[in-house]
Amino acid sequence: MTEKKELTFHDKLNRVQVELNCPKNLYNKFGNYKYRNAESILEGVKPLLDEYNLILVINDEPVVIGDRFYIKATAEIGDLNSKVNSVAYAREPESKKGMDPSQITGATSSYARKYALNGLLCIDDNQDADSMDNSKEGKTTSIAKKISKVVDNDMKEVMKESNLNTANIIKDKLMQATSKNDVEDICGDYKSDISKLYKHDTTLFNEVKELKDNLLTQLQ
Repeated sequence: MTEKKELTFHDKLNRVQVELNCPKNLYNKFGNYKYRNAESILEGVKPLLDEYNLILVINDEPVVIGDRFYIKATAEIGDLNSKVNSVAYAREPESKKGMDPSQITGATSSYARKYALNGLLCIDDNQDADSMDNSKEGKTTSIAKKISKVVDNDMKEVMKESNLNTANIIKDKLMQATSKNDVEDICGDYKSDISKLYKHDTTLFNEVKELKDNLLTQLQ
């Protein structure tokens, strides 16, 4: 019987890159386009990491280049013997309508992490350059505007996810309340977050408010 050859680290990485199936499973109905985020990539790669005994670590850090802040994200995959990484940068905008500084940093971090994972796992999110028609005057500007629109849409999706996570955390905390005082204390602790929901997502704000009002009626 032929002994099964043990895979090297680079063999494992190659298998992960080839076998990874990570379609654009999210849809933006306003922009009418499909997209994937970092969470989509992680969901697809986790079973392969388990199968090939690999570990994936992602971290990021703020760096200053010139007079602007960037988020440097590093995605690293390895086993006990070897590891490789991929680095991506995303620049924090000076301001973003409807987003406070912490949300801007969070959105930029998610964007940088996504593209670090893309580089590490050989995922191509972009249209091939050869498929773009640059023969008409002004075409380059048009392409730049389209790219800018895609980046802006990604930021909006990250903000929506951030608001949803915030609302779920507050609702989970409220469901643990055993008295009216508990409800008031929780809402006090999350006052700034509730204010952000009021500004940026009235639907989620109303869900939190309705739960709070119901609990204040039911609890002693």
